[in-house]
Amino acid sequence: MRKRMAAAVLSLAIAIPAAAEGERAAAAPDLEKRVGELEAAFNAHDANALAAFFAPDGTFVNPRGQRAFGREQVLERFREDLAGPLKGSKHRIRIERVRTLGEAVLLDLDQDVTGPNLPAAAPRPAHPHASVLMKKDDSGQWMVLDARVYFFLPGGRPGAAPPAARGGARTGAGQR
Repeated sequence: MRKRMAAAVLSLAIAIPAAAEGERAAAAPDLEKRVGELEAAFNAHDANALAAFFAPDGTFVNPRGQRAFGREQVLERFREDLAGPLKGSKHRIRIERVRTLGEAVLLDLDQDVTGPNLPAAAPRPAHPHASVLMKKDDSGQWMVLDARVYFFLPGGRPGAAPPAARGGARTGAGQR
């Protein structure tokens, strides 16, 4: 049993190579094109086009933690976000890393967002990160299965030392 488990872990490690720290992963041209279309839909403030990138049962969580399950809820979430904090915004989206998981891919997307309606506390440009799971549909088009957009805490950019290494980690409730 242990030998089979070790063999499975080893084959997974070989099949899913990690990009070196700070290295931009090469993506297939059709995947690069699809991310470019996603960026264009954001910059056109087109909630319908953005929702169309999602599989019918796709899910989305925005940086405020608001969740949408299924394309209809995703559409409503984008309508609200584009009418609120993303109104008048401009987006630049780059593929930072691609990890192949069978027929699906997990993308790390690096973004720059500027706009007049971003929350006052947001840095300019805002620099969200997205983890996006995509898979081709029956027509061969990349579709979003799950997307999670978030911001790193100050000093918590990728590649930064973990809190314990910086000497400031607190692990227990009530520790001071």
